[in-house]
Amino acid sequence: PVRCPSRDLPGDVVVFELGDHADGARLVFRPSGTEPKLKVYALAHAGPCAPHELDAAAAAVDRRVDAILQDARDFARRAMAPVLEGQG
Repeated sequence: PVRCPSRDLPGDVVVFELGDHADGARLVFRPSGTEPKLKVYALAHAGPCAPHELDAAAAAVDRRVDAILQDARDFARRAMAPVLEGQG
């Protein structure tokens, strides 16, 4: 069987596979084991490339991960807005 690093994380996790799977992007949620909070991880990868392309590939993956995390933050803010407005 093929093992997927995000699916093989220990503990209770929820994994969302994003997009067309070209970059293997995933958003992983898991509860903290020591604090009352949810931890979020964004995972992506680049395809095979020549050694001289590694920096560009790493930068592309970093941009994809940053975009995924920003989208998750924006969604969380919108989803939590009614709850947070009720506290004020």
